[in-house]
Amino acid sequence: MQALFEYRNKMFHCGFEWPTVERERFQKRTADWPSDWFATATSDHKPWIFYMTDTYINHCLTTIDSVLGGVGSSATVDEIIALENSWKIKLHSRDIGLNRN
Repeated sequence: MQALFEYRNKMFHCGFEWPTVERERFQKRTADWPSDWFATATSDHKPWIFYMTDTYINHCLTTIDSVLGGVGSSATVDEIIALENSWKIKLHSRDIGLNRN
């Protein structure tokens, strides 16, 4: 999931077209991950935009599903509701008009 968080942070903080130094830094990081996780559009033979591939998206969804299955398999409905409510409080989601349930 480290790759997902690093990609998300770049997208969140830099938008679609990252500064050159950030593109080069991320391209070096991709060497640590499977080669089919990210696709790259180039300009002048240098990285321009990175995309998550369907392979990587499916990997993330499978990983998340496994975690939820493992965590949720022993939890009661009341425990899940209590946990959800505690996160709503921590995230202040109700204060900004979300999660009104």
